[in-house]
This record gives sequence, C-alpha cells and structure tokens, in this order.
Amino acid sequence: MQTFEFRALWKLEYYRGQMLPFERKYGLSFEEFKARVEKASQESFEEWDDLVEWEAYHQAYQEWLERWAARSQPPGKHVIESSLGVEK
Repeated sequence: MQTFEFRALWKLEYYRGQMLPFERKYGLSFEEFKARVEKASQESFEEWDDLVEWEAYHQAYQEWLERWAARSQPPGKHVIESSLGVEK
C-alpha cells in the first residue's frame, strides 16, 4: 500500500474511533448533537466541552475523507464501510 493511502486510512480510522464514544454517549450524529446543544435553553458545560472536542474530530475526519475522495482510484467498499463505522 502506498504511503498516502496508508496514512489516509489510518487517519480516517483514528478520527472515526475518536467520534464513536460521543455517538454512543448521546445516541446522535454530530450534526444532530450540535443542533441540540446550540438550541438548548439551559447551557450544559459538559455538552459544550464534548461538542468542541467532537467537532475537532469531525472536522479532521471530513478533511481526510475529502483527501481520500480526491484520489484517482476510490477505496474498496470494505474500507469505506469500515471508515464510516458501518457494522455488518
């Protein structure tokens, strides 16, 4: 595997792994959680802290996903499913 491919896949898996605990904790996608926190009538410092951390991982994941997609040859289906957290 080429160096870029290895690094990109590693980064995708790493950031996906960092986001999973938040998805499990709140039972929401990042976008849903962000909307909930921003619209909440009462501020929760724990949720805001989680939002800031989750957003950083989400943005990094999206950046690497875009870099991966910019490649001339798309990854195999199993790699995409794994990177996106699709469980069989």
